Amino acid sequence: MPTPTYSTPDGSAGTPATSTEETRTYPVETLLPLAQPILPPNNPLRASITPNVYIGLYDKVILHNLQPSCPINLADMLRSCVTGWKRDGEWPPRSTPYNPPAPKKKNPKPKKPVASVAPAAQPTESDVKASRRLSFRRSLQRAFGMGPLPGLGETA
Repeated sequence: MPTPTYSTPDGSAGTPATSTEETRTYPVETLLPLAQPILPPNNPLRASITPNVYIGLYDKVILHNLQPSCPINLADMLRSCVTGWKRDGEWPPRSTPYNPPAPKKKNPKPKKPVASVAPAAQPTESDVKASRRLSFRRSLQRAFGMGPLPGLGETA
């Protein structure tokens, strides 16, 4: 039986991989699409945003809701926020215990009044369709947590 050949990473044909070739790793290059900054880093306005002005930037933009006079790099704005939060004692964020919502209590369904002794008539086709629509609406109301809607055969 002939020995099978396999293609190697460089495109040439070779023999089956040996244990040393199987363990060889190839570098992985991850590329992220990054947009060019609106203002280049050497722009005087962008170059003026340094760690010394982070507190003033936080006060004006976050606390006083003022619009900055020029676009601010997101990285600088995030650093400004963290600096301001540290000053205000809000950083690092405190963890809070998880309080699950209380389960809803099911309302007992009122018992339907007993029908008279008269024999029940066969429901008509329109009665069947109406009851299907009503049961569909009730199931939607239950699914979305809505109460009964007035005018649908139930009291408000």
